[in-house]
Amino acid sequence: MKRSDVNRAIRGAAAAFSEARVQLPPFAAWRPSDWIEHRRTAPELMKAGLGWDVVEWCPGDFARRGLVLFTLRNVLRPGKRGARDGYAEKAMVVRLNQQTPLHAHHRKMEDIINRGGGELVIELHIGPDDRDSRYVLVNGVRKPISHKGATVILSPGESITLVPGVFHAFHAARGDVIAGEVSTHNADDVDNDFLDPVARFPDLEEDVPPERLVVGDYSQVMSEWGIR
Repeated sequence: MKRSDVNRAIRGAAAAFSEARVQLPPFAAWRPSDWIEHRRTAPELMKAGLGWDVVEWCPGDFARRGLVLFTLRNVLRPGKRGARDGYAEKAMVVRLNQQTPLHAHHRKMEDIINRGGGELVIELHIGPDDRDSRYVLVNGVRKPISHKGATVILSPGESITLVPGVFHAFHAARGDVIAGEVSTHNADDVDNDFLDPVARFPDLEEDVPPERLVVGDYSQVMSEWGIR
């Protein structure tokens, strides 16, 4: 993915959040020079993986197989490693017909919420041995699901609760969607299981300078700054 495409995607997502009156924290507007200025006082932001995250599941096809996320918080209880010992929150811009591929989480439990816009279509794929997954909670109410899979459509304000191990995909219909995710601790580098292998953090072609850093930049930046 080209850095110019990442810059453009973040600009568009920032405008969508603003139009929907979703207020992001101040560091959402930080440029690389601002990160340098705050490198002594805000290393926890990078360590927790907070900030912009642009994903292109299929190289060159961001319009149909991409997603922009902003991780607002990702807290792990000191001394604990289990996903249930922390919490996280994300805001997402899901463009019309933009598909996030089938995946499950080993440890993370999450609520996916339609905050506004069109419809958020959730596709569920349940195996025959998933005895605890004969229903999901939609708006806190049990909804039976078939072992062959099911589709749940979330209108603005609605949500679905997904337990670890349930494969799910989602896309927007009838317009772009501002979505949210509230979950146990998030660890995208180790906790994702994609049905078809994809790169969670795309390789970037640095055709232009970054306007904003993304989560995928952090490990290199922290190494250069001596942050552990």
